[in-house]
Amino acid sequence: MKVNINDTTIPWPAPGCVIRKQEEQYLIYNRKSDELHLIPPTGYFVFQLCDGFNSIADIENLIASSLNSDKAELQRVVYDFIGKLVERGILNLEYGG
Repeated sequence: MKVNINDTTIPWPAPGCVIRKQEEQYLIYNRKSDELHLIPPTGYFVFQLCDGFNSIADIENLIASSLNSDKAELQRVVYDFIGKLVERGILNLEYGG
């Protein structure tokens, strides 16, 4: 399933997901699908920015400034990662305009 994401899209955590630190990574349990997902610390950082207030553009800017990277270089990675979390039922999307 291809997820439609653009710079004005606002991601937010799906209800029913529980997050726990698991050694060097983070474990997300989705109660609705009864699935476990393991994400790295950088993925957890991105997930935390998906708070229902930050748009994709905001998230890209925050990541770029914290990693001292170019926003354009991060865009595809951010879109792909957030899209995967949406496909797995971990994030929901609101489409701004």
